[in-house]
Amino acid sequence: MKHMVGSLTYGRDTIRYEVCFLESRKTLSIEVHPDSRVLVCAPMGCSPSVIAERVRKRARWISRQLAEFDGYRLRAPARQYISGESHLFGGTVSARPFGSSRRLENAGSVRLR
Repeated sequence: MKHMVGSLTYGRDTIRYEVCFLESRKTLSIEVHPDSRVLVCAPMGCSPSVIAERVRKRARWISRQLAEFDGYRLRAPARQYISGESHLFGGTVSARPFGSSRRLENAGSVRLR
């Protein structure tokens, strides 16, 4: 199995794709994965120009697939832990103290009951 990497500019997007040559393949396939990977599986002996032309021909479809997968990504803002703010903890929503407190200052000692 042989590998090759290529790229193509489609509008404002640059489509990067990985090509794997397989002896068992008779046709060329293009796969778009949720992690924004584009994989082209080609038969051994297929020329890079034929592969590039096929990717160029399917660039609109590839771009739409990448945009659709990008829409599924979680766009949560970075967490800021502020004292008194409520957070999900142990299946319940509760307010947790953050910052210095007497309990946190004595964290080095252990008290047995």
